[in-house]
Amino acid sequence: MSSSNSWAEFAGAFRRTREAYVEHEQAKTELKALLPEDAKEAIGHGIRARRSKAGAISFDLLETPPMHRSSESIAALAAALAKAQSELSNPEKSLVATIGAGRPGEGGRTFRYAPLSSGLDIVRKALGQQQIATVQTTAIDSATGTISLTTVLATLPGNGSPRTGRSAGWRIQRARIEWALH
Repeated sequence: MSSSNSWAEFAGAFRRTREAYVEHEQAKTELKALLPEDAKEAIGHGIRARRSKAGAISFDLLETPPMHRSSESIAALAAALAKAQSELSNPEKSLVATIGAGRPGEGGRTFRYAPLSSGLDIVRKALGQQQIATVQTTAIDSATGTISLTTVLATLPGNGSPRTGRSAGWRIQRARIEWALH
């Protein structure tokens, strides 16, 4: 086929795009693994994943970033978070720690600090007063050396009172943070 211009053209395209194709297929595999088994749809970072009734997962590119589609719920959550942040205070530094000397002849250093539980209590109270619920989950991927922390924040529309018996009234936002294990 070395005399065919079409063959040469398509062979060049095949070679140029092979690496991108492999990366694309790997990304699809990883995205499918991240989709919870009970989720019918997930949207994030400009793509949507949909699960068919048969369980097959397909992906679509979104023309409009997802943030624009959920701006009303983000606005409600941002307003509630801003109110909660205004109510935050520093926890009391009730514990004392001493760090040993780093060099010979140097004394240890003593400092006061607040226990993590005190900080969490302050944050939980401020978020609760604004009717912001939080759920956090972690996952460890030992193959890549990463820990994923997923935080889900939920608030009620208009930050009003809960709709009795209807969880659909909650506006949900999800954040994911990853860091490497060392």
